[in-house]
Amino acid sequence: MTVPEEVLSTPAYLPDICEVIRTDHSQTAADLERLVACVDSYERRHLFRALARRLAVHEGAEEEVVYPLLARMGGDADRIRQRRLEEEREAKVLLAAMMRRELLNPASRHFVADIEKLADMVRIHAAAEESEVLPLLAEAHDETKRRVLATLFDQAKATAPTRPHPHGPQALAGLLATGPVLAVVDRVRDLGRRVLVR
Repeated sequence: MTVPEEVLSTPAYLPDICEVIRTDHSQTAADLERLVACVDSYERRHLFRALARRLAVHEGAEEEVVYPLLARMGGDADRIRQRRLEEEREAKVLLAAMMRRELLNPASRHFVADIEKLADMVRIHAAAEESEVLPLLAEAHDETKRRVLATLFDQAKATAPTRPHPHGPQALAGLLATGPVLAVVDRVRDLGRRVLVR
């Protein structure tokens, strides 16, 4: 369902969790297009860092807010959750390796090849979420709850780690224990990186 622009611009309008996730996916797709098309290594470095941050924050919020809901649904919903989490783990491993390569040489052919690989992984993952996860959320929760979930999702993004942590916990209890600490560490590292490499 497409929400009319005049409704979206109304201050009283609150999006639901499905709309928030679709918007994130659209922004990520646009970031990926720019990154894939980029030929300047300096610009590629900055585009990649912004994308890596966006992905880490988005996935962190999903792991905290969305996937525990699917786990509680059980059955097919839990199997879908497990597949999406495995995709995320694989993307985190690739992103972590790319972050090391980018720091050394954002013009390397390995880094450029990894960008294409990451783009494919992200597109497949986003399409699977939109075709499998979002319908489950829409079916299981009424509009009011979906809007509350959107607010929780945005709050989770504000405190999520800004880098991929492929070996970090994906269960809610582990995220609640380590997520805020990792987020602070990540933000300090981000600041140091901006100072060292411009």
